[in-house]
Amino acid sequence: MIAEKTIGDLDLYFYIPIKAFLVTILLMGGLFIIVSLIAPIILKKKKIIALLKKEEKEEKSYILATSILFITVSYITIYLHEKVSIYVYPLYLITFILGTYCFFYITFFIYERFMNLTSKKFDGNGLVKVGNFKYYMNTNLKTMTINMVLFSIILSSLIVIVGAPQNVEEVTEKIMPYSYMYAAWDKNINEKAQVKKIKDVLKDKEGYKDLQIEYSEFRDLNRDIIISNSVYNDIAQFLDRKTIKLNPDEYFMVGVDGKNSPRIRKLLGEDFEKLGIKKEQGSDKAVIALSGYFSSITVLENNKYENLSKKLKKERIFAFSIKDWKQAKAEETEIRSFLKIDGTSETLASAYSYYYLEKLQRSIVAYVGSILCVSFLIGIASTTYSRLYSSSGEEISKYKTMVKLGMAKDLIQKSLSSTIKWVFVLSFILALFIAWYFIYTLNQYTLVSYNGNREEAK
Repeated sequence: MIAEKTIGDLDLYFYIPIKAFLVTILLMGGLFIIVSLIAPIILKKKKIIALLKKEEKEEKSYILATSILFITVSYITIYLHEKVSIYVYPLYLITFILGTYCFFYITFFIYERFMNLTSKKFDGNGLVKVGNFKYYMNTNLKTMTINMVLFSIILSSLIVIVGAPQNVEEVTEKIMPYSYMYAAWDKNINEKAQVKKIKDVLKDKEGYKDLQIEYSEFRDLNRDIIISNSVYNDIAQFLDRKTIKLNPDEYFMVGVDGKNSPRIRKLLGEDFEKLGIKKEQGSDKAVIALSGYFSSITVLENNKYENLSKKLKKERIFAFSIKDWKQAKAEETEIRSFLKIDGTSETLASAYSYYYLEKLQRSIVAYVGSILCVSFLIGIASTTYSRLYSSSGEEISKYKTMVKLGMAKDLIQKSLSSTIKWVFVLSFILALFIAWYFIYTLNQYTLVSYNGNREEAK
């Protein structure tokens, strides 16, 4: 019920699985009872006492082994990256974790050297702060590394989770420039009658306009098409974009996915050169048809297009636009009921369908992702608490002795807070930079930005 209210448009049916609850409680409860009865027998009193009286020693440093492993894994990662191997992805994570561990060690080493050189180590509680962290060096570094990884995941995920549902409209407009796009592939279909049905449903809607787009298939197999300069300008005016003017030896490339700047392929360019079309006047990555519908779109000068298209297969698509396309559920249902499209001989694409599905998917991801973020936050708290609790007995005894020797309690509190700052603050600051870099990189490969920038991702 919480998910349905949070996400919306789910129409889920809920029930209380009483039987499953009872079975789970009986099985898990019985298991815990059995363990609680058997555990004291297995763990005898003498062994427990021996564990409690075990002498604590300063932790060994594993930085040498970690550094060697980091260098080895980094070399393998770079090698597989250049080979474009699928096995490189797990190594990215391993390299990242090992590198973080080494980074934290180097940071503390520099801090300790600075404290020694400036004699600050012997001022106030400096000796206690450095010694307290160094005594549990390996545990502290592992805790910091785990916290940093979890912080990075949380911060990066939160930006995507918050940004994803908010830019659905912009993404939809980049992959589907019209409210509706209709095309018939079978010549036996009464195309005019189908188009008239669409017009009859939409003609009274606010902002209604339609356009017929004619093109020629330059390469039938690859869906490479060419259109005339005048047709492109009609589309540009329809979509409120800039018009162009081409000379006979020029061409203009149009995007087909809304993300990447279009480039002419080698074979296609060679064919154009043979026809005297050698100059690229420019390009626009904004689509003029449903994203992925064509492999490439090239605009040619009108006379050049007319001469070239005489030997090519000609096709056309019909575009329709209305102002309130995001609330066009009733119109789409009516159109599809009239057309009875099977998807094999004709197609109808609508911005509303893409918008609705994309919004629903992103809302579900945001809902599940937010739960995972909370889980990771609990994980950070758990690892830090485990680190502090594991040494609490010895820490209490040590600080009691310090108080008896005359050390002020406020200095002890500052010493304890120093470890917390190392474990939490440094991990969080590094995670901020990593999250920023992740989002910056992600924006290079997405249709729109996740960080609130309304400009197109390059």
